[in-house]
This record gives sequence, C-alpha cells and structure tokens, in this order.
Amino acid sequence: MVNAYSILKLLETIADFVRIFFIISAVQVSIFVFALYRIFTSKDAENMDVHQWQLIMTEKWEASMNNVLHMFAILIIYLAITTIPMFIMWKNKSHPYRHAR
Repeated sequence: MVNAYSILKLLETIADFVRIFFIISAVQVSIFVFALYRIFTSKDAENMDVHQWQLIMTEKWEASMNNVLHMFAILIIYLAITTIPMFIMWKNKSHPYRHAR
C-alpha cells in the first residue's frame, strides 16, 4: 500500500508540474499579447511597415521568454526538491531486504 501511495504522490507532483507549466505558458502569452496591444493602439502604429512589426514582435517575445525561463527554472527546482526525496523513499521501500541489516 505504501508503494501505491508513493506512486500516487509522484503522479500528483507531475500533475502539479504540468498545471503550473500551463499557467506559466498562459501568463507568457498574455504578457506578449498585452505588449503588442499597447503598441498596436499607439499613434506610431499607423506609420509602421511589416518589417518593423516583425522586429517588435520578436523583441517582445524574447522579453517575455526571459521572464518565463526564470519561472521555469524555479518550477524545475521545485519539482526536483519535491520529487527526488519521494523517489528515494519509494525506492528504499520497494526493496525490503535493505532494511534487514
């Protein structure tokens, strides 16, 4: 029963990771869209050509990706801190002969 509980906790941690991944991705896209909306509604937008828009979109995407990479690094560290000890505990409990010493 303990092994099933450990596996369920591991799956719950992975599900949390995926959920947070989608939240971070949604935040990234919303920041990007809001930045483009602000530029699109400005007075300078009327005079821009396609090449300038491509440069602005690339610049804004890279800026939003920098923030996302920091969030992903924090998320991976969180996943490692929560998952590695559970995996070690699960592995030790799956080998009962190790406790016989």
